[in-house]
Amino acid sequence: MLAGTNLGLVFMRQAALDDDCAPFIASRRMVDARSFYSNKGIVNLAPLYIYQAELEPDKGLCKPGDRKRNPLPAFTKDLESQLGMRFVDDGTGDLIETFGPEDVFHYIYAVFHSPAYRERHGQFSRADFPRVPPPARNPP
Repeated sequence: MLAGTNLGLVFMRQAALDDDCAPFIASRRMVDARSFYSNKGIVNLAPLYIYQAELEPDKGLCKPGDRKRNPLPAFTKDLESQLGMRFVDDGTGDLIETFGPEDVFHYIYAVFHSPAYRERHGQFSRADFPRVPPPARNPP
């Protein structure tokens, strides 16, 4: 998160929330253990990209090197099959023939904040790690 431009999904395994609040936020920075109003669990931060950082001796900071996507290869392969599109390793795709890590991030964030997801999976989200449903197939 400190090595270069990045975006991370912040979530909790357990949340003590009685309302319909979704325990998911996006962040470009590091987060604190109490980012949510809950006394259970601890936050997890899933960065979109992993940087191969090199130390700059004179500054003591990380110099961004090549970044690699963080989404799991099996998940992106499933999405490629489901969507009939090709996955690109960085940025966004054209959303006609290609999609990228940032598109996957936006999909996951939108799903976790959708009222239908919270109604169907809300109780499970309060007790375990969130599950990401695959997108619906486009009709032929």
